[in-house]
Amino acid sequence: MTNGQAKRARAAARGKKFEEDFRNSFLGLTDIVCERLNDQEGHRRGVNAPCDFILFEHPVLAYCELKSTRQARLELARISDNQWSGLISRSRIPGVVAGVLIEFRSSDEFPEVRFFPIHFLEVWKAGGHKSIGLKEGTSVPLSGWKRRTRWRYDIQPWMERIRDYACSVDRAGEDEDIH
Repeated sequence: MTNGQAKRARAAARGKKFEEDFRNSFLGLTDIVCERLNDQEGHRRGVNAPCDFILFEHPVLAYCELKSTRQARLELARISDNQWSGLISRSRIPGVVAGVLIEFRSSDEFPEVRFFPIHFLEVWKAGGHKSIGLKEGTSVPLSGWKRRTRWRYDIQPWMERIRDYACSVDRAGEDEDIH
């Protein structure tokens, strides 16, 4: 295994841990549904699923693609064309929120996790931006805490902010700042 292959394997393993920690944070929550969609591991450009997770808490349906980066920025090219189109088409349905949940691990001890709505990212990308930073644009932060070696996320308040965002977009037809 070359050095580059080893780096990619470690990054993929960290991304899978982020997905597992996110999914496990829903355990015991009875009013929120969290469904993991299957993806073809190692075939980033050939992924058929539009996202990693579908979440439901009445009255909102959310589609979430999870990404993890060691940088303070995520390259938008890491979101496949299929994921862009799938998330954008779903986000146009009233009551549906779609976007990318990014784990910024620039600080290994305390990573920051933020949800960026896809239509914000679409406008951002159309403006010529190639990446999105931790503190840029419209996002919904997801707080969490470390339990020994794994993270738990505070899902209920985050889903409330997602629901508030969905209702504001449905009413206004445009993004509102939801920091």
